[in-house]
Amino acid sequence: MTAMGARILLAEDSKINRMILSRMIESAGHTADCAEDGKIAAEKAAASSYDLILMDIYMPVMNGPESAREIRRLGVKTPIVALSADDISEEKALGMGMDGVAPKPLTKEGLGKLLERFVVVPGPVSAPEIPAVLPACETGAHPPEVFDMAAGLSFAGKQDLLREYIDLFTANTPANIARLAKAISDGDAAKAKSAAHLIKGESKSLGAMRLAETASLIEKSAKDGKLVEAGNMTGKLQAEFAEFADIASERMKK
Repeated sequence: MTAMGARILLAEDSKINRMILSRMIESAGHTADCAEDGKIAAEKAAASSYDLILMDIYMPVMNGPESAREIRRLGVKTPIVALSADDISEEKALGMGMDGVAPKPLTKEGLGKLLERFVVVPGPVSAPEIPAVLPACETGAHPPEVFDMAAGLSFAGKQDLLREYIDLFTANTPANIARLAKAISDGDAAKAKSAAHLIKGESKSLGAMRLAETASLIEKSAKDGKLVEAGNMTGKLQAEFAEFADIASERMKK
């Protein structure tokens, strides 16, 4: 059973992820309204009626949990689902003021299950298992691919759209890496963690799995306050980005 014509508010600071998710939502027959930070999301939630709110955890101005609490303070009862590239439990999401959690990148199938769970009536439904189509970055004997095109296509849907997203990603990422390096140089662990998290999330969405793994390691180091360790990995991050850009450009021509 599927909810058709749902109005969905998407709170996401990544321009690339906003583009991909809003198109996915609309291609599934729903309406997407976007907010680039948690403050805007809270304002929109209070001003309009939505069937579901998809909320990124880490955003500027007001993060996901802060936005969720503000939305509830304003009396809005719309279900809020946390979107995160991290491994967050339902219990933790509830503690953040959310009603559930879904892994990033979100797939069309995952969106359908969220709508069945939180929007479709009648009757309660069991909490679905929402698979993360893109595998978590793991170290081991088999390092992640530089460019997992199948994973990128599973999220973008079409090759021409994936090419468009990759072009935007390769144009924007050097500035994001520079922002990460500056945050590390300035000793700002919070900004470094935020910058690494953004790179990680966008990389996973587009199949840049090796880049996502390194960004994840940098994010963890920044979270732990180990900025020297994080800084030592930025050169590797830059090299892996350049490698991804070359390989993706060549493969997307075929």
